[in-house]
Parts: sequence; structure tokens; C-alpha cells
Amino acid sequence: MSAKNLKTGKILGVFGLLVFGIFLILCGNVNAYSGGSGTCYCGDGTTTSGGNSTDACVDCSAALNDNTNCANRVNYVGIVAILNYSGICIANPAKFTNKTFDCQGYTIDGIDAYDTYGIYLSGKTGNTIRNCVVTDFQRGIYLHSSSNNNITDNTANSNKDDGIHLSSSSNNNLTNNTATSNKYGGIYLDSSPNNTLTNNTANNNAHGIHLYSSSNNNTLTNNIANTNIAGIYLQSSSNNNTLTNNTANSNIWSGISLSSSSNNTLTNSTINSNWDTGISLFTSSNNNLINNTAKDNWNGIYLDSSSNNTVTNNTINLNKNGIYIFANSSINNILNNKISNNIQTGITISICDRWGGCPGGNSNNTIVNNEISNNKIGIYSGASNSTINNNFVCGNIQFDFYSTNWLSSVGDNNYCGNAGGWNDTNIRGCTNTCKAKDIFDLIEMLEYLSGEKNLKYPQYCNLDNNDDINLIDVFTLVDKIVNEG
Repeated sequence: MSAKNLKTGKILGVFGLLVFGIFLILCGNVNAYSGGSGTCYCGDGTTTSGGNSTDACVDCSAALNDNTNCANRVNYVGIVAILNYSGICIANPAKFTNKTFDCQGYTIDGIDAYDTYGIYLSGKTGNTIRNCVVTDFQRGIYLHSSSNNNITDNTANSNKDDGIHLSSSSNNNLTNNTATSNKYGGIYLDSSPNNTLTNNTANNNAHGIHLYSSSNNNTLTNNIANTNIAGIYLQSSSNNNTLTNNTANSNIWSGISLSSSSNNTLTNSTINSNWDTGISLFTSSNNNLINNTAKDNWNGIYLDSSSNNTVTNNTINLNKNGIYIFANSSINNILNNKISNNIQTGITISICDRWGGCPGGNSNNTIVNNEISNNKIGIYSGASNSTINNNFVCGNIQFDFYSTNWLSSVGDNNYCGNAGGWNDTNIRGCTNTCKAKDIFDLIEMLEYLSGEKNLKYPQYCNLDNNDDINLIDVFTLVDKIVNEG
């Protein structure tokens, strides 16, 4: 080989090494290996500094930032565990857009300190985060100003603030996630509209699912929020949200609570065994509560300083009070509800709370077409003006209607036995007297008396004189219906 050719070969060799070195730098020290088709695997133990947990976070973040090899998907393989991580593990990789990050069930674990996040995205769109177990950070999964992402099949437990936190983020889908035992929110939305939350479980948090500060037009469907302080909490102008088929049981405060939030619709939810209230509204207006079940709470449904709401077709039983409308709550519509077997009242409209405070009056509430039975008092009014029409208020233990002052309340075509001073229009007492509505009422009564059905507060009453009913009374009534129609 001539000296000239040898010199040229050396130059080309040096140039090749230089190009390869530049390539390594541009790749950002990606240690993840490529599986082809735009898929990479991270946390495989091949990191340059020995494969500790810090390198697994760096490894996965670098892979998510690599659009050459990892354009579609990054899978965390868990060979290098992420334990006691002291910063932000997945720290908003610049090129993390339109990708899937799949932890495949492996855990990302922090040190339970502030300013630490398991997975953090800011200004990112089109991503899917799935199958991650994120524990012991300030926030497990944190999206800021990020839209059109999917958060799916993750577990976010035991974080210092929130399991899953969205801030100023819209049009995201949160599906099949579990967020339990977080100090504040299981799932927390702050100023985040138009998100969809489906089939999530948020138990044993301060607030199971919390919508705060203009988190509007969100859809919550088939979520479970049990054994929190508050199950599902809409606060501070969180408006126009739709909640359907959710379960909020055994919470310390309320199953579902609205505070200064309007134009929300709550439908087909189960709200049972909450220490205080099933569904509570505080300074909240124009909400619709439809086809919900509220059982075994202190108050089934509670309105405080809340007006222009509609409560329709709900089943409310075995509470201390069924529906309680408290001070400065006006122009509410209570329609077509079944309210029974509550310890104190079926419906209370009162200016006074349970502690004796009486801050202001209620007016122009409408109570129509409700079935109210077997409570201590059917409808109780405390210095409130109401319109009460077409209700079946029968078989309540002490009074069907009761008030110390009905003021200018009016009504017509009600059924009752013991009117307690109530008079329908142009008649003393109710327009109609109580009677068993049909044979199925008697069959149900027999089931309770025989023990076939269990009732927490059993008390069937004679519909005429409020004495306890016995089997002879029942058989006599059955015979009367059969023979007399």
C-alpha cells in the first residue's frame, strides 16, 4: 500500500470514529435496547454505572426521549428495580409524545418526599402510561398542561399528596386505575376540564376523587370511591360534570359532595353507609340528582344554602334522615323519590341544623309525587314555605306531616293518615286517605315480618292508627283487598 493510501485510510478511520462518537452523544446515552418496530426496553441491567435504581429511571427516560429507536413504545422490564428514588423518575422527556410507556406491572418507588414524582409530563400529548405501580412520591403520576393522554391500568398508592394528579390538563382518559392510601387525593384534578374517568378505584384517601377549581365538563363513570374522608368531591366552581354509575360507600364525610359547584348531573350511583351524608350540596345550584340510591347514611341527601336543584327518582332509605333541606335553600324540586324506613324524617325542610343553628329560611321548594313511608315523620317543615302536591305519605310512625308553623305552604292531592296540622287546599288534612297501594306492598310486608327480608330498623305500621301491625292485621288486609277489590 502506498504512503498516500495509508494516510487516506487513517483519516477515514478517524472520521468514522468521530461520527460514531457524535452518534452516541446525540442518542443521549440510551442504554435501553431496541426490539424493533419502534419499541424499546429499559431497566434491563445494562446501564453503564452498574444498574442501580437511578440508572433505571435515567434509562427509561432516555428511551422515551429517543425517536430513532423508540418512536412508539418503551417497556420497563424491571430487571433493575426502582426503589427509594429521590427525585423525579420519568422527568418529562422532551420527545415523550405519541408514545406508550408500559411498566408491565413493575414498581417505581420513591422516598415519600416533597418535590418528587414517579412519572411527570408537562405540555405533552398523545401518550399512554400503563401498568405502572407508583408509590411513595409526592405525586405518583403527574400531568401538567398535558392533553389527550391515556392513563390506564396503573396503581398509585401511598403517595405523600396524590396518587394521580392533573393540573391544567384536558381531554385525558383515566381508565382502570387504582389509587389507594394516598395522603390527600386518590385522583385529583385541578383546573382540568373535559377529562374522562372510567372504572377507577380510589379508596382510603382523604378524597377519593377530587375535582377542584374550574375542573369542568368531566365525565366520571363506574368509579369506586370507598372508605375515604370524602368519596367524590367537586369543589370551587367545578361545573357541568357528569357522574354516572359511581359507588361511594363507607366514607367518613360524604359519599359525593358538591361545594360551590353547579350544573352537575349525578345519576345511577350507589351512596351507602357514609358516616355523615350520602350526597351533600353546599352553596351549589342547578344540579340534577337522578336515580341514585342513598342508604344507611346520616342524611341520605343534604342541601345547605343550595338552590334550583332537582332531586328525582332516587331511592332513599335506612338513613337517619332521608332528604334534608337546610337554611337558605330555595326553589329546589323534590320529585318522584322513594323515601322509606329512615329513623327520623323522610323529608326535612328546616332553617335549623342538627346542632340548633338557624341561619336563614327556605322558600318555594316543590315536593311532588314522592312515596314517603315508614319513617318516624314523613315530611317535616320548620318555618319554610313549600309546595307539596301528589305525594303518598303514609304509614309513618309518628306523623305523616308535621310542622310547628307551615307558614304559607300549600299543596293538593296528597295521601296521608296523620296530617299533623297539614291541610291540602280547601280540605282538612290530606285529600286522600292512606291504603295499601297493591298486593305487592303486602307481600313485601309479609317477607319482612317472616324474616325472609332483613330490615335494619324494622317498623311496619297500621296505615290507619299508627299502631304496630301484626300478622292478623296483614291477613285481614289481604282478605279485604281480595274480597273487596
